[in-house]
Amino acid sequence: MNSIFESIVLFLKQPLLFNSALFFFLFVIFYGIYISSLKTIIFRNILLLFFSLFFYYKIGGSAIFILLFMGTSDFLLGKAIFSASSESKKKLFVFLSLLVNIGSLCFLKYTNFFLQTYASVFEGGAQSLMINILVPVGISFFAFRSLSYIFDLYRETIEEPEKSWVNYMLFISFFPLILAGPIAKARDLLPQMKARINLSRELIGFGFFMILLGVIKKYMIADYISINLVDRVFITPQYFGSFEILIASFAALVQIYCDFSGYTDMMLGMAALLGFTVENNFNRPFLAGNVSDFWRRWHITFSRWMNEYLFTPLFYFFRNKGKAGVTAAILITFIVSGLWHGAHWAFLAWGFAHGIAMAWDYIFSDTRDRVKQKINSNLYKFFSIFFTMIFLIFTIILFKAGEVILFKDAAFNVTEQLYSKLFSGFHFSVIPQWMETYWLVFLITIAGFLIQFVPLKWNNYLAAGLAKRHWVLQSLIIAIVVIIVFQTVSSESLPFVYLEF
Repeated sequence: MNSIFESIVLFLKQPLLFNSALFFFLFVIFYGIYISSLKTIIFRNILLLFFSLFFYYKIGGSAIFILLFMGTSDFLLGKAIFSASSESKKKLFVFLSLLVNIGSLCFLKYTNFFLQTYASVFEGGAQSLMINILVPVGISFFAFRSLSYIFDLYRETIEEPEKSWVNYMLFISFFPLILAGPIAKARDLLPQMKARINLSRELIGFGFFMILLGVIKKYMIADYISINLVDRVFITPQYFGSFEILIASFAALVQIYCDFSGYTDMMLGMAALLGFTVENNFNRPFLAGNVSDFWRRWHITFSRWMNEYLFTPLFYFFRNKGKAGVTAAILITFIVSGLWHGAHWAFLAWGFAHGIAMAWDYIFSDTRDRVKQKINSNLYKFFSIFFTMIFLIFTIILFKAGEVILFKDAAFNVTEQLYSKLFSGFHFSVIPQWMETYWLVFLITIAGFLIQFVPLKWNNYLAAGLAKRHWVLQSLIIAIVVIIVFQTVSSESLPFVYLEF
């Protein structure tokens, strides 16, 4: 009996990861109670908040107190903004919210980055200034989500503040979105949390289908590519040539897409099973004809957040400076974007590179229009997509290098090695031998890329077909697919890429 009890205790002490048996076990129990509580909104939201906070506690431990502090602070500041008698008081409360959210984010996530930068410049790279700081998982996401509520209240996009602390904390800590988004806005999600939920067969079928699609993207494609090619090359580039680094860079782009979009698909599916609709983060990003178009298709909720709450205010601030002002607004936005993704110079350089490309798109938009009128439209579209892909492949090296340096113990000079190797000259004689060794990972990479070209109506057709099946059959189908996926993937699954940021 003692051994059984100890096994149960050990099982319950495991982190509550989405891909863990513990999460599946607890979610099934929670979901049964949740379905029976749908008629009572208050009880339903309390139950959902309790599970969300428990989930975050199992992932982040004592960081839950930071989450509660930041959420409660903005809940109270939102009321203060609404009740303020003057514009200056409203701005003061917005500033206090920025101080809490951005101040906490900068201190917890970037203190060591700033200290390390200072040490490398003034003390010859000394590490004595580094301090041990708990970085709450998901803080980049829930801080931005909470700030959107404050900004919308100040701009009166939201007419009145949320009156229920339970509803607001649920909006901040909603477990399908807490770790890595999508960054849902209060004006979209809070009304759903205050309304009755109708769990239709179509919504449940959509939820199951999105979870299946996400599992396949993440575990059959992204993890396999990462383990068998990308991480090998990016952690030890000295052992690989230019062709291998080029292919690994393309594979890294596909891997990050399948990892993050797979995660998003699963969270959209999880939210749908609970009765909520959340905006998708991706819309065929590799079909973008320029970098501006890419950012309308990639990490959409983050891109829109940055455009609405950072770029637009900067644009109005620099509006008298003409094109130079717009360019400055673009560059500042993308430098912040790069730093948001990770506390390392590689991420900052990646953001700056995308900012330069966006500024280029803006400055030469008229030239592109004239060229488009003079050549075949299909040919123009092909070359636009092709050159955009080349840019994405070359710049993903910065992003991926930052990731492996921060989270996988790669050398700090890995970025320099990757670029120097990439332009060291191709040796075409290695291609047959490489293809013989890596043919399977290459085919899986191509499959991950070609997911972009699957017609959207196919997804809708499959989701509708799954919705028509009995819930027992739906559960059986998803269980079979999950078992097949985990039987196919022999190595241990990797953490989702954006959970690390």
